[in-house]
Amino acid sequence: QQDDGDDDDDVTKAILNHDDKVTPNETTRLLQKHALGEDGDHHHVDEDEDDGYIILAQRSTREQICSFEFALVASFWVVNVSSNQYTLATSRDFLAYLGDDEHDNFYVQLFTLLLPASLIAIPFCYMVLARFGFYGAFQCINILTIGYNLPRLLSDNLNVQVLGFCFFGCFRCFFFGVFFGFL
Repeated sequence: QQDDGDDDDDVTKAILNHDDKVTPNETTRLLQKHALGEDGDHHHVDEDEDDGYIILAQRSTREQICSFEFALVASFWVVNVSSNQYTLATSRDFLAYLGDDEHDNFYVQLFTLLLPASLIAIPFCYMVLARFGFYGAFQCINILTIGYNLPRLLSDNLNVQVLGFCFFGCFRCFFFGVFFGFL
């Protein structure tokens, strides 16, 4: 680790320019240095000093809950959990409508087996978080949501639905991993 102020300025510029050479540890160190003083004590922002950044711990619980950011995250949670629950609750009937009963419920069984197999998406979740941060990870969740809903909307072929199953499993892995990591 480097403690020289000039080196910190170079790292800060590299972070702002989205330089791939900046490690997550360097980013964390700079954020901690900003939030904590050089001696490790909390850095309190003077009222005259307005850099637009308020440390979360300095906000009251009411201020945090009434913030735009909280409302945005809460609505993201409600929409995606509702979509997740709807898919889980209606998959059996939806696949039966498409003709899965004639295949001895093979596709329902496959859907059920692919849910825990979505754990293979964990390294990809980490890669997206490391490369793009939470903003990119939340956008990835939106893309996966579209990915698992498109086969349901556009195709009545059971074999195409398997692609949606894979997207749905990855969606669940990303959604719960990223969301609770964000909290």
